[in-house]
Amino acid sequence: MTPSSYRVEELARTLSRHHALFELLPEAHRQSLLDFALRFLDEREITLDHPESRVDVLVAANAALVGMYQPVDYFSVLDWIYIGTGSGDHDGEAWGSNKLLLDSAAVIAESAQIIPGANVVIHEFAHVLDHMLGLSGGTQGLRDALETHLEQLNRGEPGCISDWRDSIAIDQVMEGNFGYLEQVEFFAYASEAYFTAPRELQRELPGLYRELLAIYRIDTAPLI
Repeated sequence: MTPSSYRVEELARTLSRHHALFELLPEAHRQSLLDFALRFLDEREITLDHPESRVDVLVAANAALVGMYQPVDYFSVLDWIYIGTGSGDHDGEAWGSNKLLLDSAAVIAESAQIIPGANVVIHEFAHVLDHMLGLSGGTQGLRDALETHLEQLNRGEPGCISDWRDSIAIDQVMEGNFGYLEQVEFFAYASEAYFTAPRELQRELPGLYRELLAIYRIDTAPLI
């Protein structure tokens, strides 16, 4: 189904008011984002436990940043998305490539302004993308960036990518999946930084920035 021009304009108005990065994108990227977001919303049912109806639109826009230039068919593998109240320290969680939980307050706050290192929707959709395409650790550049970043964390040096090691559950570590999970979490946190703190990422890990540019095809450093 082709989105009508009215629906495109309506979505653009909403994002212009409530999605900080949308207004910074060049026109060609904005049009790609709008097309992806509308198709994303058309092709699935979203369980929304929040009075702000625009939150599903914000999820769609952030999902588009991750997936609009990827062979993911508008993330059609996702058959369940729940947007409500997160639990504990978790604002989101992805189960494989077909189920997703997102905290509505985080979605709204992290869309309304660009918060360095923080965008839960980008994080979780990076997991879905990775699960579908097998990106994390898939190139020497990504593997080298992880090693460099781990060295930086172990020296206690602050960086634009959050310290994500505590997000790996101890039972998963005991199962012997730690190396794989490191790559997975690093990719998701690095994707957050790519869209929220790109100049810092480009300065700290230029090779990683180039890898993510090749994946996401939006040169974010000049925009933010």
